Amino acid sequence: MRMMLWAGAAAITLLALTGCDRANSATAETASGSNSHDFAGRELSVDAEGSVRVKLEAGEEGTVKLVWKTRWTGWKHHQEAWDGDRMALSFDCAEDCAADYTIAVPPGTLVKVSGAAGPVPCPEELNCTQG
Repeated sequence: MRMMLWAGAAAITLLALTGCDRANSATAETASGSNSHDFAGRELSVDAEGSVRVKLEAGEEGTVKLVWKTRWTGWKHHQEAWDGDRMALSFDCAEDCAADYTIAVPPGTLVKVSGAAGPVPCPEELNCTQG
């Protein structure tokens, strides 16, 4: 009987030391990238969803350029959509989520940002609204 108690205690100790909780042993992953789109408009709408943070910069005429860095643990969902004068950005994950987008648009462009995680600073060369 004593031997069975020691074996049971040893098994429980081994499980505790090896980390049965997989969520705590998961490591954060990262990714980054960039892309650009032709842009002839004077107004751009950016619809953000989830853990998307946006930074705006004045860029070159005729182009919208995106530079992004993401971080997540576990599952993730990352999506970008572009439709001429509207951009949709979405990022969500199991934990430790962050998606940082720097968006460069032509000077003088009116940029309307909605749903971003946190404030969106607006450079002097652009006109911005946040909702």
